[in-house]
Amino acid sequence: MSALKQAVQTVHRDPAWWRKTLIGGAWYLSGLGIPIAEGYQLESIENTNQGYPTPLPLWRDLSTKALQGVFGLVIDFAYFVFPLLLVGLIAFCGAIGVLVADLSSALIRSLVLAAAVLGSLWWLAMWLSSVSPLAKRLLVSEGQPGAGLSAQILRSAWEPMSRPLWLRARLWSLPPYLLALLLLALAWWAAARTGWLGTLPLLWLALAALFYARLVTIQLYALAARELQQRRYEAFRARLQTE
Repeated sequence: MSALKQAVQTVHRDPAWWRKTLIGGAWYLSGLGIPIAEGYQLESIENTNQGYPTPLPLWRDLSTKALQGVFGLVIDFAYFVFPLLLVGLIAFCGAIGVLVADLSSALIRSLVLAAAVLGSLWWLAMWLSSVSPLAKRLLVSEGQPGAGLSAQILRSAWEPMSRPLWLRARLWSLPPYLLALLLLALAWWAAARTGWLGTLPLLWLALAALFYARLVTIQLYALAARELQQRRYEAFRARLQTE
C-alpha cells in the first residue's frame, strides 16, 4: 500500500472528514480565520503523534486554535516569506542605485530577474527539504514557540538517513496539492465569466481542497517519521551486533 493511500485512508477514517474539510476551506476563505485553520492542523499533528485512530480534531475551542495557528504561520513566514522579502529589498535597493547612477534600464531588468530566480530557487529548496512540516512537528512535540525555528530543523531535513524519507513524503503530497491548484485555476477561469458571486463556491471548494491536502500531508510525514524511527532502531541493533 502506498504512503499516499495510507494517509488518505487515515483522514477518511473520520466519518465527518468532508464536513471538517469544508469548514477549514471556509476559514481560509474568510481570511481572518487562517490562524484557526492552521491551529487545527497543528492539533491534528498532536492527535497523530498520540496515536489517535481518527486524528482530525473537532471544530471547537477556536481561540486556542487561533493562538497555536499564529505560531504555525510564523514558521511559514520565517522560511518562505521573509527570505523573499529580503531578496526583494536587495533588488529594490540595487535598482534605486542603478537609477541614481543613470545606468541602463536593462540592468534593472537583470536585477529583477536575478531576484526572481533566487527567490524561486530558495522557495523550491525549502519546499523540497520539508522544513515547514518538520518545524511544525517539532513545535507540537516540544511545545515551545521557538522550537520550529531552531537549527535542529535543518539538521533533520538534511540528515542522510532522513532526507530520502522526507523527500518521498513531499513528493507523495503533490497529487492532493495539484487537485487544489486545479480547482483554483477553475475558479479563476469562472471569475471572468460568472463574476465573483458565482466564483465563490468554486473558490471555497478549492480552499477546502488545499486544507484537505495539508491534512493528508500531515499523515504522510507521520508515516515517514515512523519509518525513520524503525530504520534508526534497526541501525542501532546492527551496531550492537557488530560490537
